[in-house]
Amino acid sequence: MKIKLNEEENTKLFYRLVFVFVSILFFFMVYRFDGFKKSLSQVMAVLSPVIFGGILAYLVNIPLSFLEKNLYKLNFYRNLSFRKRRNIALSITYVVIIFLIFLFFSLLIPQLVESIGKLSSMINDYLSNNKFDSWESFFKKFGLSPKISGFLTDSLTRLTEYLKGFLSKLGPMLTSLASGLISTTITGLIGFFMSLYLLSSKEHFAQISKKATYAIFPKKMAEKLIKISRELEENIKSYLTGSLLGSAILGLEVSIVLFFLGVEGIITFGLILTISNMIPYLGPWLGATPVFLMIGVQDMRNAMIFIIVIIIAQQIDGNIVQPRIQSGQMGMNSFWIVFAIIIGGSLFGILGMIIGVPIFAVLYTLLKELIEFILEKKGLPKESKAYSKENEGKFINSYVDK
Repeated sequence: MKIKLNEEENTKLFYRLVFVFVSILFFFMVYRFDGFKKSLSQVMAVLSPVIFGGILAYLVNIPLSFLEKNLYKLNFYRNLSFRKRRNIALSITYVVIIFLIFLFFSLLIPQLVESIGKLSSMINDYLSNNKFDSWESFFKKFGLSPKISGFLTDSLTRLTEYLKGFLSKLGPMLTSLASGLISTTITGLIGFFMSLYLLSSKEHFAQISKKATYAIFPKKMAEKLIKISRELEENIKSYLTGSLLGSAILGLEVSIVLFFLGVEGIITFGLILTISNMIPYLGPWLGATPVFLMIGVQDMRNAMIFIIVIIIAQQIDGNIVQPRIQSGQMGMNSFWIVFAIIIGGSLFGILGMIIGVPIFAVLYTLLKELIEFILEKKGLPKESKAYSKENEGKFINSYVDK
């Protein structure tokens, strides 16, 4: 006997199945946490190239779409077949991105090596000029009391012993690091080729995703999800391009000031600040710290001026630049933004910290829409303020009566 269900009954059945599935998954996580964690790590290890490839494809698609739109204005490009047009635009986009990455590291690494060398030389010169015999005599020159001097000496002695033990284990650690670096490189290469495949046939994958959405979800919900995904895509693109433009302006402002101060390596410092400033809240200071240290090695006075400049530039960026160029906002509380940065950073490093917020915004918006959809079905208000302590009980009676 075939059971026929209308759309409303289908929706209710879908939600019940989802609830049962989530309940089983939660029970499994609580009572089999170690096994679940191990299984999740294995799944993430297998899927990490695919995830990285998907994230890379999404990010590269922004300049790719811009390039295709502008190249299409040229007659010779417009007369080519679709496949040739896509291959040309894709090749140009990746060549430019790879060149910019290479340029960044070719500027950063020599500057970093030079700064470390200068710092080491400064420490050696200081210790040589002051005839360093022991930590205790070193601290006495600063007029510290014997008690404080003894405490610091004991602490540094323990630190020295710890470093000796650490250095004895450095060989195996370097081997493990090299192994991890090889694994990361392989993951990156696979992800790179995955992004090429995704971008070369992005319209095809978009059609499959849309078809699957209609197949899995009820029609009204599928239409709602597709609408939400399109709005989210526009908001995320606006967020990323706006953040990049605002960060570039900040990096340029600081670089100009450093140029007039006579600081060496301003291009490198500007690029570091531009990239780090794309990470909300924490990013500006994550980038400013190494820049401060590298400038301090050259001239501590300029380093202190840099701190003042970066604070002023941050105020200009946060209150003037970003509000004007950001047409789309994530619409999340600061707590969730920091949460997304921490999770994204722990999974995918610096890249994860940058794209963690927009990815989490997608999940946040979908969950928010789902909750509001269920509340609407139950005849309950969707506004969060309606559930405050002051409004408690105002709408519950009407809901119970139904």
